[in-house]
Amino acid sequence: MIPKRFSRSFRLPRPYKAVARLGSGGEGECWRAYDPLLERDVVAKCYSSGGIARDQPVLMQSLSLLAQINSPLVPTVHAVVVRRRAVWVISRFVEGQSLVDRGGLPVERQLDWVIELLRQLDALHMEGLLHGDLAPGNVVIDTNGGAQLIDFGLITPLGKPVMGAGTEGFQAPEHRARQLAEPSMDVFALGALIIWMISGDPPKVLGRFGGALVTHIPSPPLDLDVAHRRLWRSAEAMVTPNPSQRPSLSRIEQTLLAVGKTGAIPVAPGRSPGSTQSLAPGIPAAGIGTPGSTQNPATAKKFAGSEPSRAPAEGKFDAPVGGLGRWARWHHRLWLLLPALAVAGFMAVESLQRSVFITVADWQIAERGLSAPLITEETLLQMATTAAQAHWRVDSDGRDEQLALSLTCDRSSCQLSAEHRGYGPVHWHQSTVDQETSAMLWTAAITDLMDTASRHER
Repeated sequence: MIPKRFSRSFRLPRPYKAVARLGSGGEGECWRAYDPLLERDVVAKCYSSGGIARDQPVLMQSLSLLAQINSPLVPTVHAVVVRRRAVWVISRFVEGQSLVDRGGLPVERQLDWVIELLRQLDALHMEGLLHGDLAPGNVVIDTNGGAQLIDFGLITPLGKPVMGAGTEGFQAPEHRARQLAEPSMDVFALGALIIWMISGDPPKVLGRFGGALVTHIPSPPLDLDVAHRRLWRSAEAMVTPNPSQRPSLSRIEQTLLAVGKTGAIPVAPGRSPGSTQSLAPGIPAAGIGTPGSTQNPATAKKFAGSEPSRAPAEGKFDAPVGGLGRWARWHHRLWLLLPALAVAGFMAVESLQRSVFITVADWQIAERGLSAPLITEETLLQMATTAAQAHWRVDSDGRDEQLALSLTCDRSSCQLSAEHRGYGPVHWHQSTVDQETSAMLWTAAITDLMDTASRHER
């Protein structure tokens, strides 16, 4: 049944004939159609009257720019038809399945698909356009196994206010606020898509707490290989709420190509492999396993995975060969390493001496929640200013569960991480906030954490 609001525009403009409806939403409908004159299948998308009408001049400008792009990376726009208060866009049809319909995404192809989508977005940005709605339903895996970006309904010229609302979970915070279109919005969406492909859930913007914008990132699977762990870390950098801290598409492409070739990821100057998003402008990023933060060794071991060690071949030993041989060479190198080892040891001892460990014992685990004493702003400030690193950790043992929480603060930020034993790290909550953030943030994060644990138990 055709919705009433689209009934007037249901008839496709001539000469196109409707084949099947591909989808519908708040802005219009999308159809697979047939062009009898050129004997080819096309996509006919209708932008109906209502919300799109006031943006029609911007839409027409966007479509004009899109039609001028001569690139195999971008679907060709064949025609634009304006009828009554509806705008029909006729474009190339891509045979295949969307990521949503396809299900069971092969891990070995995910990196290739991400790089293909990245290059398509870059082609749009080079022409001054923002896609604005990168989401699983708008990515088609064609018959050749390649990823194709479709649905250019929210395409917007860069520097103009973004049009309409994209897909929930794949929108940058500034996109939701209808700010001016910037390439960083598509970067956020691509990072959210990577997280969705790997974990099954997109990131979620929780809102503002104490002036800082907070984003929740789901936990990565425990069985990720090295390349996909690096891919996950790249995605975390892409979904930082602060757009100025997101990497550019060119930088992301270099990183992902390196991941595909070596399984290792080059680190930009000033950033660490495990760096997480800064949630307020001007706040340095801090991450689990990075300088300025400390992670529970048990948790770190689980996330790092177990890398196979290379055993020596049978009959081969590291024995001296030919007089001093190999031992002499290593002996010489050890003498060179001694000064560096001494400095590293001194720094480690100094760091331990300047660390403060705070234990909170009065946590209570209920069946479906957790009540906690308020952590005041003064407590956070005291922790962050009296030690290079302050670690706040609680191990709560329940009848059927054990929950380990860890709060790490340095001089500029604090971070909460958690691990639910027995189920692994069901929730890896990485949030970087300023020191003056209210205790409401930690209460909300812990409540969300316990909800996640409850879902795993059920």
